Amino acid sequence: MALETVLAGNVAYWSDVNPLARAITKAKITRVDLADLVSAFARIETRFTKAKDVPPPEVVNIGLWYGEETTRRLARLRSAIQAEPEGDVADLLWVIFSGVARTCSRADPRFSVPVRRKAGVVARGRRLEDEPDVWGLFEQAFNVNSGRISTLQVADPLGFNACVGDDARSLRDPAVPASELPAACVDLIITSPPYAGAQKYIRSSSLSIGWLGMASVREMKALDTKSIGRERFSKDALGEFFETGMPEADAFIRRVADKNPMRAAVVFNYLVEMNEAFVEAARVLRRGGRLVMIVGNNTICGENFETSEFMKTLALRSGFDVKLELVDTIKGRGLMTARNKTSAVITREWVLVFERRPDESDR
Repeated sequence: MALETVLAGNVAYWSDVNPLARAITKAKITRVDLADLVSAFARIETRFTKAKDVPPPEVVNIGLWYGEETTRRLARLRSAIQAEPEGDVADLLWVIFSGVARTCSRADPRFSVPVRRKAGVVARGRRLEDEPDVWGLFEQAFNVNSGRISTLQVADPLGFNACVGDDARSLRDPAVPASELPAACVDLIITSPPYAGAQKYIRSSSLSIGWLGMASVREMKALDTKSIGRERFSKDALGEFFETGMPEADAFIRRVADKNPMRAAVVFNYLVEMNEAFVEAARVLRRGGRLVMIVGNNTICGENFETSEFMKTLALRSGFDVKLELVDTIKGRGLMTARNKTSAVITREWVLVFERRPDESDR
């Protein structure tokens, strides 16, 4: 949505806890000089061809996901890109490399979370090979993304854009990151928040994050801890459930706690943290501003968790009115794979439109 916003000439603020997601967003909405991009590609090819073996960065279980020769090739390519000066061109090249790092892995391409692929399973249009052509895949990805970026060159002037932090519960002022985003400065928020324990968001990007040096294995755990909807909590946190203020949610948490305290902790913390996100959204939206949220219900310990209903309740008590509710069938299954007998494929999603009510700050 940030891309569509700037193409329309409007100001786009964006935020994501995942550093790879932030890098991809920036690359998609930033104009770069195509001549500079092509020159950088040529320099990288020369360095890659001449490069000697260099040590790879810290990647989770690198020996599990990559063959030795693939690891060497990726490390050489990474080193060739590192030699480029920092800037928008390099940022785009790193995003292209991140996709290649995932494509070259032994992960099953049908799933977002890394799972070792079985023999004979490959991405569409890709040959089955233990040591893929790293440079060939990088060149192919470069050509595709260069074509996409070239379309920005002929567009009307792009609207201003800026990252407003890595936490939807505490949006930051892009001009002064140490300060919060000013109140009542946004007209529209569009978001698709995480599901409660239905997807391992940071782990899904772990291979690319590691190759880009965005986080070590230890830092990856810290990233996961910051994520809303995360699946793991310390034993000390289990059983520490307070009232959410939503009777149906509290009853759900108690039922789940009887079966699995960890999953109950997931649900409780998800609702608490999503409430904080609603409060922050209400703070930064102008009077009458809209919040568009796309969510889906999922199954936890065999029980239907009605995310859409709980989100509406949280919105109402955070200063919003429900203006529109649409239900859509999910046709793709890339992010919605059932992992065990108590989970289920998510088949529908809700598009909820909320409007911020006037409050004392508007007087």
